Amino acid sequence: IPSPNSDLPAALGYAAANDADYWVIDGNEAAWRPQLAFLTEGTAPAELELVYSAPTAGKPVLVYHLKQAPAQ
Repeated sequence: IPSPNSDLPAALGYAAANDADYWVIDGNEAAWRPQLAFLTEGTAPAELELVYSAPTAGKPVLVYHLKQAPAQ
């Protein structure tokens, strides 16, 4: 699913609503969504776990696992 142009909490909510398990981000994310630029540096907030990173033509590709809250 495409990620929304939003802040991190809204993007995580969107991912959860769409049952996403992983979030793939590339270096272009910093230009498209500057509010999420820190994710292109491999800085994982508590809600995400960096599981893969590969440099490609100067723009990294990162895969984050989305840590879901336990079902209630």
